[in-house]
Amino acid sequence: MDTHLAKGRILFLDDQRDAVEPYVAHLKSEGFTNVDVMTDVKALNQVVDANADLIFLDITGVATSLNSADEGLSVLEYVKKHQPWTQVIVLSGSDFPASKAKSLSKADLCITKGSLNLAELVNVTEDQLKQAVAPEYRNVKILTVLEKRIEDMNLGWWKKKKFRKLIAEARAHEGDPSYDWNKLVSRSKETLSVAANVAKIVAAFSV
Repeated sequence: MDTHLAKGRILFLDDQRDAVEPYVAHLKSEGFTNVDVMTDVKALNQVVDANADLIFLDITGVATSLNSADEGLSVLEYVKKHQPWTQVIVLSGSDFPASKAKSLSKADLCITKGSLNLAELVNVTEDQLKQAVAPEYRNVKILTVLEKRIEDMNLGWWKKKKFRKLIAEARAHEGDPSYDWNKLVSRSKETLSVAANVAKIVAAFSV
């Protein structure tokens, strides 16, 4: 396994710890070193603050203290809004209701616990972590987030034009590990150097 993937931060968010402990134990036995479990959240930013690369999210029984009718789906929406480069797998003990299809579409993958054996768990984890931590995917997502904020940044028209060009270049090479992502990240940070309000996001770049 790629060392970069083995160190990826994995979080299981499930109100029934016993239900996910076999998954946690197996992933650790396969070499994944950062695997944690949360059984509930008292505030949605707790999940983002955990800074996970991959979240296995149960949609019932979590976030109940927030008095949210959507429970885990409210966590999904929050994570994808504030930290969209995090991969989220909805992992449910039951089938997915059609009435929640729109909300569930924000997840990167939806799986029932009954259909997920331990061998497939490892394959899915590796595939999703690659999307989260590999520069050829992660940096494109970060640049996309920044593009949505470009009008709020303290940038002149020339820097905005230059930055949009960098974003287009990144998208054209998404998924290409041979592209010089270090150089693109350096150029992006240089262009955004005066935009203090995006410093936290810029710091999340993977190189």
